[in-house]
Amino acid sequence: MGTSFASIASALNERGVKSARGGKWHVSSVANVLSRASS
Repeated sequence: MGTSFASIASALNERGVKSARGGKWHVSSVANVLSRASS
């Protein structure tokens, strides 16, 4: 089983990685990025 979107968002935030808009990562942000990457 893979890593959850919530876990990915949490890890990005803990590492100080900013989202595209310069803010924190949310579950929906991670889902959107991964959805675009797979299409």
